[in-house]
Amino acid sequence: MRSDGSVTFQFLSPEWVNAAHGIRERYADRIKPAGTGLRINHVITDTPFGTVEAHIDTSAGAVNLDLGHLDSPHATVTVDYDTAKEIFLTNDPQVMMRSLLMGKLKVDGDATAVVSLQSQLPQDDASRAAAEEILTELRAITA
Repeated sequence: MRSDGSVTFQFLSPEWVNAAHGIRERYADRIKPAGTGLRINHVITDTPFGTVEAHIDTSAGAVNLDLGHLDSPHATVTVDYDTAKEIFLTNDPQVMMRSLLMGKLKVDGDATAVVSLQSQLPQDDASRAAAEEILTELRAITA
């Protein structure tokens, strides 16, 4: 808990993921569906609570981040906790590319699917504004 009374959770903990789902749901009607469906599994190492398996799935139209792995993903990304947190909370494609080039982010499978994830997100002004509000809220709940 922060000094202002707001609650924070460790990035990718089950509590953080549950809070992130709630935030995403509040904005669901403001974001247009994502582009081509991508299914990307993630293995996040060196977390405060062990290795985390997670995934991003856009095949239903929305960007779904959840714990656990999907069957038949386009790719599996392995990344350390600090790098994953930086990539996710900055939403800066350059951070992901730099991490990939430096070997901090390893891809097994279709690397173009991973790199194209950013371009799959809705690009209209209203969706981008809602996505930025979601990201602001996610940063606020992240310890």
